[in-house]
Amino acid sequence: MKIVNECIQKHLGELVSHPLFTEMKPNPDLSRALAFAEVLAPWVMTFQDITRINASLAKDPEIRATLATHAREDRGHQEWFLDDLDLIFGERVRDVRWLYDPALDVVREESLAIASEIFRVDDDRLRIVFVEALEAAAGAFIARVCRQAAESGDDGKLKYFGPVHAEAESGHEMFEDEERDEEVLPDDVRERALPMVGRIFGSFLRMADVAFAKQSAANA
Repeated sequence: MKIVNECIQKHLGELVSHPLFTEMKPNPDLSRALAFAEVLAPWVMTFQDITRINASLAKDPEIRATLATHAREDRGHQEWFLDDLDLIFGERVRDVRWLYDPALDVVREESLAIASEIFRVDDDRLRIVFVEALEAAAGAFIARVCRQAAESGDDGKLKYFGPVHAEAESGHEMFEDEERDEEVLPDDVRERALPMVGRIFGSFLRMADVAFAKQSAANA
């Protein structure tokens, strides 16, 4: 797994170097500080099904149990997200029509692209790699956004964009197994894992492009 983990870290470095993160500036108006938040909705909603289905498709009982635990730990985060949107932008109707706004097309497409990976996987070890890539990106994203919210004056009310989510991400059971780093993947599995990681982070970068465009427009 060492080579795969190095690949994840390489792509993670590219993601956190995106202007969405490097150009974040505190703003006492949270609707401007986190102007990009709403465009992430398709991903936040799709993520719930991705982790659940990924676990259900695993054949190895131990891996399936581990992935199912991870999915349960992330269950309900979409409610945090929706509550935060009300706090940031004010309460309003956010229904199915909102999720299919053309402004969210790219985020929906990339969310589905990531989701498609779980149906192409034919080795449960790749399901672990898949989730590790997602969680690496999520951890980096949440850490930076939490800092942006705190520096902009959030007093702890935000959940998805606050420390509650950050703590949940850091506490995932499956990432506390240090022995997994020493696991040796067969060459054929590793050769499929590396491109998959690249595709996942490519999708995250394209989502970040959309989020940054929204953020830039709000602060122009």
